[in-house]
Amino acid sequence: MICVAVFETDEGRQVILRNCLTKYLFEKSIDMDLYWFTDRQAVTKLETYAEMFGLALVSLDETEGFSFGMKLSRQNPACRICYYKALPCDLETLLPARPAGFVSWPFGQAAFHAVMSRLILEIEEATDFFRFAARQEIHHIPVYNILYLESDLKHVLVHCRKGEDIRLTAKLSEVEARLGLSFVRIHKSYIVNRMYVYKIDKKEHICQMENGERLPISEAQYGKVVAGFTP
Repeated sequence: MICVAVFETDEGRQVILRNCLTKYLFEKSIDMDLYWFTDRQAVTKLETYAEMFGLALVSLDETEGFSFGMKLSRQNPACRICYYKALPCDLETLLPARPAGFVSWPFGQAAFHAVMSRLILEIEEATDFFRFAARQEIHHIPVYNILYLESDLKHVLVHCRKGEDIRLTAKLSEVEARLGLSFVRIHKSYIVNRMYVYKIDKKEHICQMENGERLPISEAQYGKVVAGFTP
């Protein structure tokens, strides 16, 4: 599922947004993991969750909304951010925050549906997301948030940089076929995200990740791994 951040401090607009989202999810028969940020201190709370979001709805009717969007875009470049505001504003000021959309409040259900559908379609077709359809749900995980993947018998554990690990009911080879060039297989049980590899220990055949974890490189994969990380 797609993790969605909603920044809105006004209780009245919160109710309208919840109703719009509920109707949208029901009519489209999809599931989302919603995280609500409803106070002006939300920017300071974002640190823990930023890298897991695929989509954000951010109100600009509080000055903290712009700060929220800017921080989210810095910590998670893959997140699609849709801003909304009751009164007209200068859209040029939003450019540093990489807006994926903008709507004026109040908006009707049809307009809300159109914006959400466009953003979700963009996420589903984007190369900076890992999309995997499991038996009971579809996962959309920002590549930026994936540290490495590990085979666990009949499951694959997606180890995220922040937040809980995600368990997929699949074989590692099935998941590997869905991954892009950002990932490299180092072992029958491990696939790593290249951007978070700290160093390759040629002597011990170890791949050290940026968080300090040391993963084994198999003999079968050693030559390809070394070649792939050699300038």
